[in-house]
Amino acid sequence: MSLDAQTALLEDNRDVAQARFETMLENPDTRLLGLRGLHVEAERQGEAEAAAHYAEKAMELAPDAPWAGNALLRHQSQGGDWQGALKTLESSRWNNRLDKKENNRLKAVLQTAEAMSLEDSAPEDARKLALSAHKLAPSLVPATVIAARISSRLGDIRKASKILETTWKLEPHPEIADAYVHVRSGDAAVDRLKRARMLASKRENHVEGRFAIAGAAIDATDWQTAREALSSILRSNPTERACLLMADIEEAEHGDKGRMRDWLSRAVRAPRDPAWTADGYVSEQWAPISPISGKLDAFEWKVPVELLEGPGENIDYSDLALEPLEIEPLETKPVEEKPEIAKQELIAATTTATALAGSEANSDGDNSGDITAQEDAPSQTSADITEPANEQTDVTIDEDATGKAPPNGAVPVGDPANDQPEPDDSEKQSLPIADEAAGNADSKKSDDVTELEAPVMPDDPGISDQ
Repeated sequence: MSLDAQTALLEDNRDVAQARFETMLENPDTRLLGLRGLHVEAERQGEAEAAAHYAEKAMELAPDAPWAGNALLRHQSQGGDWQGALKTLESSRWNNRLDKKENNRLKAVLQTAEAMSLEDSAPEDARKLALSAHKLAPSLVPATVIAARISSRLGDIRKASKILETTWKLEPHPEIADAYVHVRSGDAAVDRLKRARMLASKRENHVEGRFAIAGAAIDATDWQTAREALSSILRSNPTERACLLMADIEEAEHGDKGRMRDWLSRAVRAPRDPAWTADGYVSEQWAPISPISGKLDAFEWKVPVELLEGPGENIDYSDLALEPLEIEPLETKPVEEKPEIAKQELIAATTTATALAGSEANSDGDNSGDITAQEDAPSQTSADITEPANEQTDVTIDEDATGKAPPNGAVPVGDPANDQPEPDDSEKQSLPIADEAAGNADSKKSDDVTELEAPVMPDDPGISDQ
């Protein structure tokens, strides 16, 4: 029968295999084997309730069966049946399947889990369970924290401090430090700082003691003490937590947003701090079982495996622990004033148009500048010559440069410099090229006529005005 069930499983025929396992329950010799096969198939199909039922039946049939005790304990823990899990664990101990130390540890975990569920509704019962768990496993941090928190709430400050100190000596932990510093509600920040110093002295040179002092000093606005507590951490192991505390110090003490952001960026690249981890799962709080495998007491306080090193390089922050960052201000230079682009373009356009107009006027007065152009195109009439001149009528001539506005937009013939007084600097900027062009045209007047020796063309009304 067992061979038939195994063959069906190999052939992936689950229905046949389950039928074979159920048939095995009828025979006392194969009943335990059938229960195990049914338990495995129920877990494979995700039927937790059925799997727990088969494990419980197997535990009743054979209390010394290791698989039955472990499976039942796991199912009861996942279902939150802490009392049932404690009974199963006790039964396993009497069958010598667990040693005393391991049994005490698991029992403390189960009692702590039950105390967590009863802390709000039944604080006295929760306190008894937590104190019992602390006695069985003094290094179990969650049990100590719950027992101290409830004792402090009930007014037993001395008891709470004592159990916290006991666990701190065995396992320094930030949750222990936080509970110890705030063991008495209503204390001033200075008193909490004294408590942090006292706790740190019970485990000299431990990093958690320095963190406790730094946190209490920040609350007390004792910035120098906070920096001194963090300085050694930043020199030896600048973790994310240390960088975040430095960011808090910079913002609270100086209000320096730049330095705060700098420390926040360092925190992103810094090595990570220990955390509660189980089967690769990272949690902010301790839990009695793993959410991945369902294993009891799976969470450990350690640096996650995938985060043993930060994403960036290890940087020495020792020079930044006590002194502020020296940030040089940016140099600022006065902006040079430049002329407006539109005004510059207007002046350039006006100057060029005026220079061209003056050059054409002087050439027409000599009756020599247009000789070559007329010989190349003798068929042009006076109307053809007048037409391009009319295109220039849109050019505006400064009245200050000529003395008077020309009629109908025409450019006067002659040298404005001979008729008008010397213009000032502002007027010179308007028509410097026109004056120079007019002067050069006069100086070369006689030479151009002699060289060409061409007959003077009769005056044309369209040309003389231009």
